[in-house]
Amino acid sequence: MGAVRQRSDVPFERFYAWAAAGVEEKLTLAALAHHAGRAPGAMVVAKRQGVIEGRLVVEYARAVGRSPLEALAESLDMDELRAAPEPSQTEMLSQVPYAVMLEEVAARLGGAPRSTSLPTGGTSGGRWIDALGEMTGARIAALAESVGMEYEAFKSKRWRGTFLPTELHAVSEQTGGTMQVGLVAQGWLTWAETKLAPQGREDTLAAWSTADMFAWLEGAVPELRRAEPKR
Repeated sequence: MGAVRQRSDVPFERFYAWAAAGVEEKLTLAALAHHAGRAPGAMVVAKRQGVIEGRLVVEYARAVGRSPLEALAESLDMDELRAAPEPSQTEMLSQVPYAVMLEEVAARLGGAPRSTSLPTGGTSGGRWIDALGEMTGARIAALAESVGMEYEAFKSKRWRGTFLPTELHAVSEQTGGTMQVGLVAQGWLTWAETKLAPQGREDTLAAWSTADMFAWLEGAVPELRRAEPKR
């Protein structure tokens, strides 16, 4: 049981109640597993252990044409996911690919207008966490300590995008961050699946002041080098 709980913190019974409310007949574990793209035994184990992986919740909701965000909100009973928040500019920019930001810089300097479209997903959990650190002035070690996690475990989850939902919630609460952005950042949701404004990132880029743009560019060289594809 312990090993599974390290990978999951979504109560199975709450998820099942949400899923069952959307079908007319009794929802079987086999049907749950089929729609989530897993073997039937996966749901049997999840029910027995009382928790289900968040990704399975998302995958099931997508498969049956329901909202993954709603599925997580109901399964976790989190009001934060039911709201329509307004993320900070720092958070939103952290989920704009570097290529798009550099095109925006070039366009501001008189170059060609930006041609790269924003992707449906985010960039990385690491960039989101770094943005939260910038907002609070806290280093990664301090963020890890504030949510009760060992530094090495936090650092690993930061780059792998493997925070559990309640861990993302704790990080958001401690930093004033937006959990929906965290879910997009680590690849659980697309922007269209959140309650965030559809044009939010475009609006953020438009409102990005020239002074802030140059400040970002000046400090971004190490990040850009790390992001460069290995040859």
